[in-house]
Amino acid sequence: DTAGRALMFGDPSLRNFAEYSMEQECMASFYLLEVAMEDPDVRKRGIVSISDGRGIQSYTRKIHQLATVLFHAQPIRMRGFHLCFPSRLANYLVVPVVRHGLNPDARMRFLSHNGSEERVRQILEGYCLPRDRLPTELGGDVVLDMKKWILERWALEISKASASHAPTANQPKSQNSKGSAKDNPRRWGNQSDPRMARALKARIANPDIPLHDALVAGGYSFSYNSERNTIVDADGISLQQRKNNLCRRIRNEKRKREGQKIDNSTSVSSV
Repeated sequence: DTAGRALMFGDPSLRNFAEYSMEQECMASFYLLEVAMEDPDVRKRGIVSISDGRGIQSYTRKIHQLATVLFHAQPIRMRGFHLCFPSRLANYLVVPVVRHGLNPDARMRFLSHNGSEERVRQILEGYCLPRDRLPTELGGDVVLDMKKWILERWALEISKASASHAPTANQPKSQNSKGSAKDNPRRWGNQSDPRMARALKARIANPDIPLHDALVAGGYSFSYNSERNTIVDADGISLQQRKNNLCRRIRNEKRKREGQKIDNSTSVSSV
């Protein structure tokens, strides 16, 4: 906002507890807080949360717990919570119950705003939230593209993981007699990509790790490609394609091992 505080917007109408649990929503909320805390100015000034209350059509104890956690258990100061256009359920049940569970300071910062869109915008402007800082869902000018933001954050987290798994200066590099394959990892010819072989080894050793973690451990690095609107590696191959390739290698490896077991059992029986 104009006071230098980070803004966190929530739209309860997008909730789908048949697909995502309340625990997962808490995890997502705390990840947003973690991202906001990367800015040192935000750590000093705090966060303001804005929510569109028109989507609140149900109430559970977990919603109350989530609001309480956001105010009291987070590692950064919550400067204010604005519930805009609350539904009848939110206005007469959620807001009073949540306020009752907050301490006096947090209770003063938990505000609900009713009225027309223009009226609510005027109220928010008095809290350093002019129209050019509000999302379009609340009549503002800021267009939020959550899918793009998730892809960009995903690419950033993967690049951080890639950097942590990057070979050190003292680590010996693999020798390859074919210069073309060495200069361009995509030109392996009939040879297997050693990065995929290392990713397969990592996944076989630990089947619980995600596929992209195994790929990163193998030596791949990924980034977000805005033109293709997807995550690709240094060779321009999409992350999904690399995952599919790794899954195929895993299936082949399992079939190979099962075949070896059958051959060994047959040999023992014949003896």
